[in-house]
Amino acid sequence: MYRTVFGACLPSATAKSKAVILSIMTLLLPVVSGSRCPCRAAGNLDEIRLRAFRLPAMIDTIEFTSSTSSKNRDESGVSVNVKGVMKYVAKDSRYRSETEAKSADTQMPGPTIAAFNGEVHQILDENKQTLTLSQIPHIVNPTSEFNPIALPYSWLFTRGDAFVWSEVKDEKKWQHRFSGARFVETRDVEGDLREIVDFPGIFDKTTTRVEFSQTLHYLPVRWSHRWNESEQPFSVVEVVEHQDIDVDGSPCLVPIHIIYYQEDDTGRSSGDIMINPGSLRVNHSVNDEVFTISQNRVKYINNIDEEQASLVIRGDRQSVGIEPNFFRKRPVSWLLVSNIGIILLLVTLLVFRHYRTGHNS
Repeated sequence: MYRTVFGACLPSATAKSKAVILSIMTLLLPVVSGSRCPCRAAGNLDEIRLRAFRLPAMIDTIEFTSSTSSKNRDESGVSVNVKGVMKYVAKDSRYRSETEAKSADTQMPGPTIAAFNGEVHQILDENKQTLTLSQIPHIVNPTSEFNPIALPYSWLFTRGDAFVWSEVKDEKKWQHRFSGARFVETRDVEGDLREIVDFPGIFDKTTTRVEFSQTLHYLPVRWSHRWNESEQPFSVVEVVEHQDIDVDGSPCLVPIHIIYYQEDDTGRSSGDIMINPGSLRVNHSVNDEVFTISQNRVKYINNIDEEQASLVIRGDRQSVGIEPNFFRKRPVSWLLVSNIGIILLLVTLLVFRHYRTGHNS
């Protein structure tokens, strides 16, 4: 298109000189128009990576309240519908999330608080007054801090990784993931040009496909898992709405409405997650004390790393004898953490059932 336009403006030029001028103009176009011109990154994996990474890298602190609605049916046909709420705040590597889920189909655990203060990961079961501690995020809290701003980037993580928002902002992780990427094509999806990139799947014989939107500054607006021999995905995550926030004069796009589904031999899960736009705050002041869970109402403290449990009596911690490897009887598998249908059940039955079972073992 560019050659046709500029060629028509040069009727007196020779064919050779016209070709030279057109080549120069084509090369200069992305530079002249800057980030608003998508052609510079089209098909260039390094450019796609750099532009897509820029969005989460712009966020230093973030806070919001989100709601989740999910429908889950297992292989026997039993359905469980769950609604949940999460309050979330993060600053660099630290975070705090407060979740609560309700269902008319089954009994749900009570409110749960998870946090990381830069040193220790904590999870509080308020009903049981039990605080669990570890330096390993996906052991103390298998859902880690799964939330709608991180979900569009969960394709970054591979088997064995602990999913935390701060890791989304780790440029080395992006470089590592893109080292195995393959550019597929530039596709027009209802006027939105998208760069389609395939990555090695987290399971054997699978592929993860990510669609980066040129219109939305290379936000990954859709990603899916599929078996290599099939074009039909078995799980999909899609951003259907975002909020544009100005950060130092540059647009920062935050996903605020996400839909997902997964279907396999164990059943089907689907639902959506929405951030309340009025609750969203970015790069604001955050009190560091919020990242340490208060022990005022705690009765039991379980330290996974030290394999030691404590009973808190009138504010004093007293050691309680436990058998070796008590807390590691049920290690968290990456299948749980990576399976989108289960990850998203941060506020649904399956994750809480997993945590409750492991906790009561």
